[in-house]
Amino acid sequence: MARPQIFTYEQRKWVQERANTITDKELLQEWNQKYDHKMTFAAIRKLRQRLGVKKITTPLPIKEINQEEQEKQEEQEKPLTLNIGN
Repeated sequence: MARPQIFTYEQRKWVQERANTITDKELLQEWNQKYDHKMTFAAIRKLRQRLGVKKITTPLPIKEINQEEQEKQEEQEKPLTLNIGN
């Protein structure tokens, strides 16, 4: 049996256009502001998945390493040498 259409064509199209540029959380906030039909996070995520839109991935922040941390890290990576006296 076919699933009843809960969302209009316009709503599905809106999700398809927006979902690949913003996160699910931002998508949910915009949806709840734009439409009367309030959604939960799980529901908006499932709708995005059903429409075949890939989840946006946010890059992890790059940790800046200062000079002291760099020297400390290099020191830890040096091989140990043993000095044996004669």
